[in-house]
Amino acid sequence: MFKTPHTAIREPNPVFDFELRRIKRLAAPLRLWRYSAAVQLLPSAFLIVIYLISLNNALRQWGKYGNNGYYYYSPYYDSAALFVLILLGFAVLLAIGAGWYYLGVSVGSINRQMSSGHWEQLRVTPLAHETIYEANQALAEVRAWRVMNVEVGVRVLLVTLLGLIGTLPIDSLSRGRGVFSESALLGSLLRSFLEKPITTILDTALVLAVVVAYVCEPRWRMRTLVAMGLALSSRIRSLTLAGLAAFFGLFAFHMAQGFWLWFSGYVLVKFSDFFNLGYVSYRSYTESWLLYDLLLAAIKIGAVTAVIGSIYLFYAAVRAAFRGDMLHSAFRSDVDMAVQPISTSGAS
Repeated sequence: MFKTPHTAIREPNPVFDFELRRIKRLAAPLRLWRYSAAVQLLPSAFLIVIYLISLNNALRQWGKYGNNGYYYYSPYYDSAALFVLILLGFAVLLAIGAGWYYLGVSVGSINRQMSSGHWEQLRVTPLAHETIYEANQALAEVRAWRVMNVEVGVRVLLVTLLGLIGTLPIDSLSRGRGVFSESALLGSLLRSFLEKPITTILDTALVLAVVVAYVCEPRWRMRTLVAMGLALSSRIRSLTLAGLAAFFGLFAFHMAQGFWLWFSGYVLVKFSDFFNLGYVSYRSYTESWLLYDLLLAAIKIGAVTAVIGSIYLFYAAVRAAFRGDMLHSAFRSDVDMAVQPISTSGAS
């Protein structure tokens, strides 16, 4: 996640170099990389320290009251659960607000260059159309990078807190139970590993894959919305109309996201119910687990791969469509000029 937009410029690009100098803050690759590392890692490190301090206080209170036969309930557990809900709600609101920012840094780029005459100057240069597009895409991503990293940092913070609650549950440890108790994640994983090691390793790997996709999703979405903004900017000269089109485009984009999440969840729930019914029927007639476990593992891998892959491919396909639309609309007259001599010669 520390890979900056500068890496997308693989060849010398004078447009990108010139416009990058006009960005005042966090334009250099090293500074942007340091910013990414700080925003994504430092809050989680601070959270770990705070959590361990809270856990230590809870254990001290239990040692004071619990050893004397009193029932002790740690208030830190409720605080951690409330913080999870706050982070989850903030992550959703931030995703919606960040979409506006991603469009805002790109929807006024091409049309402003067209109005100032700078775009016409670029078109008469020997630079390829794709080179000019890559420069504008990377520049918009540099401007959107700060907000995108905040969104990723919140998600990393949420995942870190959930991991701490699972591995070091304050409520369980403050009552004298260990990290391998029934209510702790490590204890559940250990017992499951002793019973079914391959299944446990597979499930853990799939959960980690979902976590990685959840953390990486803001970058996929940011690049897609930036491409949408560039496409709208190349088609609509008026900033007001371009902003209005961006509003409806973002609304349609989130509606498509919501429909996909609902459809995926619906299909997975129905399939799970059907598969559990088949599992009960299967266990009623045989005691052999090997074939069923292999089939279940294949279905789990296929389901997780299909969900994550479809999300990534959705963003990639939409981004490619907007890229093609921008190249066609922004360089439309160049295409017409290339076609015109052919039609003229044919007429003569």
